[in-house]
Amino acid sequence: MSVPFRGAAAASTIQYRPLVARITARHYARLRTYLEAEALRQGLDLLRQKEGDEHALDYALSARVDTLALAALARLFDYDADVIAVLDEAQLTRAQIRTRRLPMSGDILLEIGEEGGVDGAGMNAPEPADQDAAR
Repeated sequence: MSVPFRGAAAASTIQYRPLVARITARHYARLRTYLEAEALRQGLDLLRQKEGDEHALDYALSARVDTLALAALARLFDYDADVIAVLDEAQLTRAQIRTRRLPMSGDILLEIGEEGGVDGAGMNAPEPADQDAAR
């Protein structure tokens, strides 16, 4: 017995909602401290700040989390389901996470940043060099 599915109709009604979670300043500080410690421990470039004054409190950073344990990251955010969804998606797609502060409300958002392009040595994979030009 076969069961026909109407995948095309169902797929067109599903709307994609970008994964975004609101976090507190305390959660941001925990994340930043954890990423700095793990970067030293693993010897990897996990954390990237916005250019400018390193002491400015703008809550903007970009980080890779694909080498970190999801449970350890979730603990930093008191196991918030929205945050876990963002972190899980970032790990699954090897994307970076990004934080930013909304100018009007002051809320701090955690969201998916750039996807792919992450290698084991740093944040972004280097551009492949043209081997013919090097010879």
